[in-house]
Amino acid sequence: MPRIALIVATVALSAVVAPQPASAQDALPPIRIGNGIPQPRKVKDVKPVYPPDAQADAVQGVVIIEATIGPTGLVLDTHVLRSIPMLDAAALDAVRQWEFTPTVVDGVARSVIMTVTVNFALSAPGAPAAAPPPPAPSSPAMVLLTTAPKPDGSRLVFEIPIDRAERLPRWDQRITLEPPLSMGDARKAADAWLRARSTNVTTFELATGSLFRAFPRPPNAGACGASGCWYYRLGFVPMAGDRRLAGGSDFTSVVLLDGSVVEPRTEAVVTGGGRGAAPAAAPPTSTPIDRGPGGIYRQGDSGIVPPRVVKEVKPNYTSDALHAAIGGTVVLEATVAGDGTVSDVKVVRSLDTEHGLDNEAVKAARAWRFTPATRLGVPVPMLVRIELEFTVRK
Repeated sequence: MPRIALIVATVALSAVVAPQPASAQDALPPIRIGNGIPQPRKVKDVKPVYPPDAQADAVQGVVIIEATIGPTGLVLDTHVLRSIPMLDAAALDAVRQWEFTPTVVDGVARSVIMTVTVNFALSAPGAPAAAPPPPAPSSPAMVLLTTAPKPDGSRLVFEIPIDRAERLPRWDQRITLEPPLSMGDARKAADAWLRARSTNVTTFELATGSLFRAFPRPPNAGACGASGCWYYRLGFVPMAGDRRLAGGSDFTSVVLLDGSVVEPRTEAVVTGGGRGAAPAAAPPTSTPIDRGPGGIYRQGDSGIVPPRVVKEVKPNYTSDALHAAIGGTVVLEATVAGDGTVSDVKVVRSLDTEHGLDNEAVKAARAWRFTPATRLGVPVPMLVRIELEFTVRK
């Protein structure tokens, strides 16, 4: 039964055990690159493994990661600054294996904090082969960006005229990390667009948001330039206060780098009768496709975008465990619900029951919050694996 190991939290407390002098390197905090601190040179590069689901869905783009490089040049810590949910784990796995030249300041090797990028491009030389492209748009004068499924089995098609594509701002992430339009500004534009078209809904909660790019196929291949047509794809959930509206479905918006929103058209999904065939019926919600017992999804289930931690709570170190100098890792299994809350926390690998560390780990995990896992844009419950580490510094 595959599971996902999402994150490791470390609790480091000064113990009452006999202290030992720390090395000069351990005592010095990490410093950020810049202001005279040079960027270390990468001496070992590991390419990310393109997730099959992301290839099948033609998901591509740039994941931006903040990494802490230790005094020896190894990567000590990583976290995502700009996320593409289906690609984050692969990007982190690759970066954690990178190695760099040590950074020496005043004769002492120091830990440094730097920003790195991991680019996933299906069309790049040597990249994995892309899944078959979506059906061509109805007009040769249009550039297809993306599609989104609808509950009735049809889909939304987001496409723009060639002249609109040619006027878009160009962005090359190799030259500048920040795109011409921020995620925050894209969200504001999408929110205003949704409000104008959904007068019965007053609040939309952002559920998913990623930056993608499209490379048009001939005869429109040059419409977006060499860097492609970048766009934000945002998924919103209609809300009433802090509760999702009954019967409400996710709303997908596409925002271009000029701040404009793409008006989609609805297209029937081809089911064997050619374009215009009757829409395929959505699978019944009661059918346990790709689900485990109780309707809970697991890592590896097709079409699942896993949850991401948005609130981490570190466990408390009990005084008894501290005096006993007990350290190690508690491995937990829990369910992340469709609203991102954690329930059904179970210990699958115990560290300590006598001094209460297992219980403290369970209490901490219940307070974590996630972006929910999604399937076809809809939040779903998912089983996750959480590792909480207790470390006593001697």
